[in-house]
Order: sequence, then structure tokens, then C-alpha cells
Amino acid sequence: MTSYVLGPEDQITVRVFAANDIPNKPVQIDNDGTVTLPMIGQVHAATLADGRRVAVKVQYPGVGDAIRADLANTELLATFFQLVVTAMPGLSRMDVRAMAREVSDRIGEEIDYRIEAANQQEFADLYRGHPFIRVPEVLHEYSSRRVLTTELSDGVRYAKALTAEQALRDAWGEAITRFLSASLIVRGVFNADPHPGNYLFHPDGSVTFLDFGCVKRFTRAYVDELVQSVRLTLAQDAAGLHNHMNLSGYLDLVDGVEPTDLLSFMTATYSYLVQAQPYAFTPQHMADTWRVAMAGPHRRVMRKVSAPAEQTMIIRIDGVRIIAFVPRLR
Repeated sequence: MTSYVLGPEDQITVRVFAANDIPNKPVQIDNDGTVTLPMIGQVHAATLADGRRVAVKVQYPGVGDAIRADLANTELLATFFQLVVTAMPGLSRMDVRAMAREVSDRIGEEIDYRIEAANQQEFADLYRGHPFIRVPEVLHEYSSRRVLTTELSDGVRYAKALTAEQALRDAWGEAITRFLSASLIVRGVFNADPHPGNYLFHPDGSVTFLDFGCVKRFTRAYVDELVQSVRLTLAQDAAGLHNHMNLSGYLDLVDGVEPTDLLSFMTATYSYLVQAQPYAFTPQHMADTWRVAMAGPHRRVMRKVSAPAEQTMIIRIDGVRIIAFVPRLR
């Protein structure tokens, strides 16, 4: 996110727009409030009439209608995904139209801040009182379809966090990884926006998580299938893993793969769990892991493994988390 100081003319615009969506709820935009710029709105530091400091996210006028019009053309999204699949043959069995519908659904939810408020409330309830995971509380009475008001959180931004001591960076990296994994495994919810600007870092090793507009929910059965595939990989049970992924619909039954080849591929995929713990996510090692999976000896296996469209968001965040910003905390 980009930050700048809010000018007087912007304050007036925000006050008017927020007042239209939340009548009878006075919100004073701070004169020196820092503004962040997400894709579809602005986030302003503000003060309520009772003195509470809050963050107010206001959607740009008209942006919702524009995005809805774009998302209605799922064929355009499908064409984009087809280009990605063509450039990365290892993904050739992905259903590009199903992926396009999945992405369209998730982005479509992001333009309704009432959905984001419900998402954030669920995460806040889940992690309230947690020692190193923080989620700001939602002020529902000050929120609407185009305005979202939450507790104001202070913390260190990602760029500055990279200059901290290694032990502190390790604690932050662990907090992010545990947040992503525990949310999925325990509750079946997945915050699918991996932008590093959505994290605030604190000197006690805790992390505040922001922006819950893009959240994917999974059934208990789906999560259990995913967990079982990891367990079988860790146990190095080639036959059991092959049978499990066959029954779960991940494999091409006509032109399948050998159990040992599948286990080798899954071991490389979950190398950060298979190897000795604690595991250090480094940029070079994880980039090598990705190259091996996409263009190395496991490429043939990838061409025969099919992930359901609902897994698109997990694939998205795993790639960004493991290859991009978490390793840089090392």
C-alpha cells in the first residue's frame, strides 16, 4: 500500500461519502491521518465522537459497479488463466473456466464491505486473546456496504520489519505461517490476500492481520482430505498417498502416475514440512523448490495432478507466501 498525508479536500470528500452511508454516526477524519490505498478504496485514521481511534475504509464512488461489470465477463478471466497454463505446462489439467469463476466470486465479495466485516469478525473471534496473532475488532454500527470501520492498529510496516533483528523476524514469519495454516485447519477459513501491506509487525513478535475482503471457506471434508495427503507424505507412504489422491479425484486415472513418482513430487511440494524442524524459509531454497516442481523432474507428475478450482486461492497464497515475502524475513 502507498501512504501519504490526507489533504483538506480529501477529508471533505470522505466525510460526505461516509456520512451518506452511515447516517447519524459522526466520524471525524483526522487532519494528519495517514491514508493507505487499497485497490478499491482508501483507509483513513479517524476519531469517533466518544474519542475512540478507528480506521475507516471508504470505497471509491462507482468502483463497485465497474468491477461487477468486469467480473461479468468470466470468459476474459478464463482467457487470462489459459495464457498462464500455456506458459506453465505443469498446470495443464487445471479447469481454467472453473478457476475464473472462483476468482470472480472472491473478488466480487471484496466490493461489499459488509461481507468483509463479517469475515474479519470471524477471524477476530477466532484469535481474540491469542499471544502473537492480532485481528482488529469491527465496529459494525459504523460500517456499511461501502464503509468499513475497525479498531485502529499501529505497528511496523513490512519494509521496516526487514531491518529488524533476525530473532524478531523469525517470530513474525512463524506468526504469519501459523495464522495461515491454523485458520484453514481449525476453522476451514482462508484469508487469501497475501499482500505484505496487510500485516503490521510488533516488537513482541506478534503480527496484526488486516484486510479480510478475500476469504475462502472450505468444508470439513475438504480440509480433512488436504491434511491426510500431508500426513501420508510425511509418513512416506507412497501406496497410501496414491490411493488417497485417486479417491479424492486429484489424479488422472486413465494415464496416471506411479506411486513413487507421486510421493517424490509431494515430498518436494511439502519440503518445508518433511525436512528437519524448525525450517528456515530462504528465498533461494524456495525458488529452487518451485523450479523443480514446475520445470524439473516433477513436471510430468504435475501435468497429471488436478487441483479443484476452490484450491485456486490456496495455490495463490502459498506461492506468494513461500517464494516472495516470508523468506525475506530471513
